[in-house]
Amino acid sequence: MADRRIEISVDERLYRRLLARAADLDRELADVARQELELWLGDWGLRVVRHTVAPDETLGSIARQYYKNPAKYKVIAAFNELENVNAIHVGRELLIPEPIAQEPLPKGESPYIFGLHDRGGEHYMAWADRKGWVLVTEAVGASANDWSSASYQDLEDQGYGVIVRLNNGYMPGGTL
Repeated sequence: MADRRIEISVDERLYRRLLARAADLDRELADVARQELELWLGDWGLRVVRHTVAPDETLGSIARQYYKNPAKYKVIAAFNELENVNAIHVGRELLIPEPIAQEPLPKGESPYIFGLHDRGGEHYMAWADRKGWVLVTEAVGASANDWSSASYQDLEDQGYGVIVRLNNGYMPGGTL
């Protein structure tokens, strides 16, 4: 691979320190700077994954897949020297530097969102150290005199998502 030239500006004090350090080591400034940059990077960027762009993918969605953070699209764009981050096309191969390791799911576990219908079983999710949602149904509107309400703070405090399905009462006094 051919050498590439980069230029950076440094203040006067840092410049003098760099020159003096290179002289102290009896080496050229560029060699010392290159060595220090390599030490700073370590192995970062040596481990890459090849990704072929699929229909409807964006750099953000690809970054979410490999880094769990769509804002990391800048890493992919920089590594692949993309000037226009919106100009990726289906079939283009991108190199993804240092992706987060994708741990395999335990046997029998789904990668999709999961939860329970009605309270009472959330302790099973807690035993499995997995959080999901709890669907709670509430009857509303069947009785004009019913102004009661419910709190789901206990579920939220335990880390569960809450989905409330509002029913217009239950049979025979109401309908779903």
